[in-house]
Amino acid sequence: MLIAVALGILITCLEPRFGHWLPSPTAVGIGMLIPGTAMMPMVVGGLFQWAWAKASPKTEEVYCLPTASGLIAGEALVVLVFAIQAML
Repeated sequence: MLIAVALGILITCLEPRFGHWLPSPTAVGIGMLIPGTAMMPMVVGGLFQWAWAKASPKTEEVYCLPTASGLIAGEALVVLVFAIQAML
């Protein structure tokens, strides 16, 4: 735990100078708390978005945010349906 705290402080302090090359401390912390089964879709989505930005920057800029928002909202609705089914 102390190592993780020290790394978080170090990354936060170095972020103003080397922010482009360092991961977000918040993202790393969330990644350590959330199980891998929930993180892998995020990783795959991030890689897909990166490849999309490289292949077609103009379409990625226009459609990435609405597409990601729709996928997140769709997943939330599916989880809601599953919760209702489990309750019944």
